[in-house]
Amino acid sequence: MTNTKLQNIKSTGFKIPDQYLDALDDEVISKLKTEVLQDKVNASGYKVPDDYFGTLEASVLDKIANDTPNSKVISLVNKRTLLYVSSIAAAVLLVFSLNSLKTKPSFKDLATNTVEDYILDEGINAYDIASLLSEEQLEGAISIEHDIDANHIEAYLLENEDLTGLIID
Repeated sequence: MTNTKLQNIKSTGFKIPDQYLDALDDEVISKLKTEVLQDKVNASGYKVPDDYFGTLEASVLDKIANDTPNSKVISLVNKRTLLYVSSIAAAVLLVFSLNSLKTKPSFKDLATNTVEDYILDEGINAYDIASLLSEEQLEGAISIEHDIDANHIEAYLLENEDLTGLIID
């Protein structure tokens, strides 16, 4: 249901007179240069009083010299208020610091990943760790037995097909 008459329109319907745009620039410029426009705008609209700039400096200095403060200045911060606020802040700080001293950190609170990252980042090797342990602790660490079954070893070797790398190592 389309209207075929609307689809077949060839012209826009707008027309301008012949050679209108050729003479448009000249007509606008000639109208701007006419005396009619100049007569309408002969003054700027602003007027300064006579001898304004000559007496301006003297009048400003007179106002500044005669301007004395008549009101009493009250300070917002005095010593008494400052003492109250600082004592309250010290009391709050003391309460929080005493609460934090009651709980002591333990090794149970540390995550294994945190300890491992610290050892790797600081470049601590096995000899450094061994120097911190006593002989009984070292013997206990060495005597730990692992129950590794031959089937587990065989399954691991079969899963990792890079056997040449293991043999070379």
